[in-house]
Amino acid sequence: MAPEQQQLAADNHDLIFKFLRQKKLTDDEFYDIAAIGLCKATIVYNDKWKFSTIAYKCMSHEVGHERIYRRAKKRIPENEIVYLDAVISVDDDTKSSFEKLIGSKTDIEETVISDIYISEILSELAENEIKIVKLLLNGFTQEEIAKKFKLSRAEISRRKTRIAEKLRRNDLSTK
Repeated sequence: MAPEQQQLAADNHDLIFKFLRQKKLTDDEFYDIAAIGLCKATIVYNDKWKFSTIAYKCMSHEVGHERIYRRAKKRIPENEIVYLDAVISVDDDTKSSFEKLIGSKTDIEETVISDIYISEILSELAENEIKIVKLLLNGFTQEEIAKKFKLSRAEISRRKTRIAEKLRRNDLSTK
């Protein structure tokens, strides 16, 4: 981080504790994770938004990833986990690790965690809500979506708000 970013993080260090209290998270368990989120916020921050808004989003994102990781770890029995650095036989004479065979460990972990997170979020939505989200993500306007569903733009706006509320409720408060 640049010196200005380090100073911004230092000046707003108390946001970590406010965030943890608001989300009812323990310092021992989540301080480091929230601190990573704060540091990431200093990197992406611009004057368009309040820093605290960006910081809370980044900290929520980091805590969400950690919770997904912990849930996935609990669901998979230890004896069935194959680690990327495990040595495997490629053929009779050659041994290698999964990581060397398939590439970056970080990319794979991020992709898997994102896929798990997205499927859990989508499982909370009805089929039509998923269609609306997909159209919004593909750049369709509320007016265009309304025409596709033969509804008013106001109804699409209301549904979009309900979808956002569902996603917010399921983001960190229930995980």
